[in-house]
Amino acid sequence: MYSVVYAPEAEAQLVALYFHVAAASSPEIAANYTDAIVKQCESLKTFPMRGAAGRHPFRTARLRLSTARLNRL
Repeated sequence: MYSVVYAPEAEAQLVALYFHVAAASSPEIAANYTDAIVKQCESLKTFPMRGAAGRHPFRTARLRLSTARLNRL
């Protein structure tokens, strides 16, 4: 199994995102939102090379966020 290592910048961005969403909606929604991002990142441990080669790295890792979910915030 592989491991997922978060860059300090990524951790700081997740924290900033949490506080931004919490201020705009609620702490519970912010926690659910950032937890979903972390869960998706952690899923790379079991299948890190999924996706089509040669595409944008976020699309390859399937880390795209649903615009419908963003609109609910």
